Amino acid sequence: MVYNKKINRYSLFLLYKLLFLSMFNRIRVNIIDEQWNTLKTNFKLKVIPRIHELVYLVDVEKYYRVVNIIYSINDKQNITVVIEEYTDDYGLKNNKKIIKS
Repeated sequence: MVYNKKINRYSLFLLYKLLFLSMFNRIRVNIIDEQWNTLKTNFKLKVIPRIHELVYLVDVEKYYRVVNIIYSINDKQNITVVIEEYTDDYGLKNNKKIIKS
């Protein structure tokens, strides 16, 4: 019975640690454009964006498409996200119709 209590306490501790760390864990990334001009450095994100996802930068007020993600692993891991300006090829911004599935 004592052994079960130790296991339960330890599993609760691990669960608490996982939830607590995931709540405050943020990844620092550098954001550059296709011409390798730096747009943002040490930008904190919870999730690394995937290729072809859209990213909205509030200070610029524009949408950008993720072109590539570069991982550089030296003493510590550096993540660089390459983006391009999003052009509305499909007319999504001006489309007033709501698509219901």
